[in-house]
Amino acid sequence: RRTARKELISALEGFTKGFCVSFIPTCLLKRRVTGIRRALALGTFCGGFRAVTSLMTELKRRKQMPDLSERLQLAISSAISMTAALVVDGELHLSSILVNWFLVRGIRTVTPEVPYGATIIVCIAASQLISTWLQAPDELHPSYIKFMNFHSGQTIDTLRILQNHRGDKLDVCSITHPGKSHLMYNVEYFISELKRAIPTYLPLYLIFYALSKHKNKSIIQLMLNVLRSSIFLTTICGLGWASGCVYYPLTGRNFTRTNLFSHSWVAGLATLIERPNRRKELAAYGITYAIDSVYTYLRKRGYLGHPPAWVSGALMVISLAMMMYRFDLQPGFITKWLLNIDKDKVLGIKKDDEDDVSSPRQL
Repeated sequence: RRTARKELISALEGFTKGFCVSFIPTCLLKRRVTGIRRALALGTFCGGFRAVTSLMTELKRRKQMPDLSERLQLAISSAISMTAALVVDGELHLSSILVNWFLVRGIRTVTPEVPYGATIIVCIAASQLISTWLQAPDELHPSYIKFMNFHSGQTIDTLRILQNHRGDKLDVCSITHPGKSHLMYNVEYFISELKRAIPTYLPLYLIFYALSKHKNKSIIQLMLNVLRSSIFLTTICGLGWASGCVYYPLTGRNFTRTNLFSHSWVAGLATLIERPNRRKELAAYGITYAIDSVYTYLRKRGYLGHPPAWVSGALMVISLAMMMYRFDLQPGFITKWLLNIDKDKVLGIKKDDEDDVSSPRQL
């Protein structure tokens, strides 16, 4: 009875954490109460995963099920729980962004490690996203367009001039920073963007800090990490504009989508500023939206159609099962805090604070 009660409490805790992780940030970003069904789906997955994993462990102990490996149990538990989440939110698998999010992270579990691979991926994603945003914004996800517009430091009228430009040669710098030298503009942009970047990161870091149970968590380390991430965001946005200030005057080429793609990759080098344990997640985040924009491009031109609903759902379930099979490659926030996976038990290694969501360095 004590064990059953403990597992029930753990499942309810997982549901609550999953619900809050989805619901609170969504409401804060949109400044209204929204996303309840999506939050219920995530809560169902987190709580269900804990419950199914515990049940399988107990059945295995009683020898009432095959002696599966710990990793395979986690994969099966995630598949069952994700199926339940898809039932709770019937539109979950209709979001191409979510499908891509799972697909990218699933594929990552079977790809080899490449030196600076995350930075290379961010460079490719930056070229695709920036060129699409400034020449075909209708191919980008609406939430990412808002993000790019806000951090661009440009007025909507200026962005429309760039986005609607076709044909004759355009003096980009006279549009983006009229009356200012390249150096002065980029210095002023860095300062103004840093002021926008800090409020973007600070609330999220504070939430994780408040949820942390680490004994030695440091507010100083927290602030340093907020500053570092803010400088990264400032630099990746700044390099996007600065690369244009160099490319167009030197080459004399026109402002086109192809030319934008050819120089915007420089922005991705900003990834090197971030902590190594965050670079992979930044790469996964960026390439998810980049792939989604390519998918939209192909679909708009009739090269691809909408996949059947069951295909999208199956991709999400399979990708998540792959992620949980290689749970050690996933962020500690997901595996330990949300899903309560006992890394020591599964891998048989000592606890490593570097992978602990409550570690100040992880924050």
